[in-house]
This record gives sequence, C-alpha cells and structure tokens, in this order.
Amino acid sequence: LFEEDMSDATAPTVRSDTSNESAAGTAPLHFFVNHEGWDGRNPGGVRIGTAEIYRQVEQMAEVEEGLCIGQEWDNDVRVVLFVRLRGGATLDDALRDKIRANIRANATPRHVPAKIIAVADIPRTISGKITELAVRDIVHGRSVKNMDALANPEALKLFENVPELQV
Repeated sequence: LFEEDMSDATAPTVRSDTSNESAAGTAPLHFFVNHEGWDGRNPGGVRIGTAEIYRQVEQMAEVEEGLCIGQEWDNDVRVVLFVRLRGGATLDDALRDKIRANIRANATPRHVPAKIIAVADIPRTISGKITELAVRDIVHGRSVKNMDALANPEALKLFENVPELQV
C-alpha cells in the first residue's frame, strides 16, 4: 500500500508507518512518499496535480511539452503553464484559449492556468525529468539548489523576470 503524504511539500521524504500492528506482533508496512516534483500548487486552497494538465496539453498538435508551477500571487497561488511549442506553432490568444478549453473540458476548472507562456526550452535533470521546483524558485527570485543535477541549467534563464508574471 502506497500513500502520498503532502503535509510537507518542501522536501522529498519516505517514511514507514507500523502503527497498525496485529495481535501476532507483525506490522503491515505503509510507505508515505512526498515526491520531488510536488510544489504545492493549491489555488484557492485546492491541491492539484500537474499530470492532469500535462496530459491535456501534450496531446495537442501545437505543444511539444509543458511545465507547470504554482506562483504565489495576491495572497493565493495561481497556476502558470510554460509550453514549448512544436515547430511553426505560435502562442497567440487563440492557442491560449484552445489550451484552456482543452484543460477545462478534460480536467477541472481549477486546473486551468491563469498564465500560459511560451518558452524555447524546459530545464531538466541529468536523468531527464523536468524540474518544476527549480523553475518555481527562479520565478520567485530564489536561488536554485542542486544546480549540478541539471542537464541544461542555462534554460533557467528563460524563466527569470518574465514580464507576464509581474501582472
């Protein structure tokens, strides 16, 4: 049995719980995993996962891949989606509307990003995973931990001082 414990989304943790010991003294083993990619996106106090957003966006012909973060904004958190587009595609209002409509129809209104921004590259770890936490830190003006773990740290520059995120 695996369960996710999101009570402390600041660091990955794995712990076991043996509180339900049987009369024979054997304990069922439960793992609680706080995974690395979670950054606590909770607009309006509702936690959402990025997988649902990625699933909707990355099936679109215009989008190569996406990266989603929660940006602290106006005493809340707003969903921001960065997209790397396929060759020839342009992120205009029509494509933004199409992305939002697709997410709203196939996920929930809470998953719909407040901002959708095109980027030329998305930072990844050496193992190939996208780095939501590093992007979130850059967007909030914080330093990034473990820069050595990034395959393309130069991509983080694309997320610094983005004008669309100031309004």
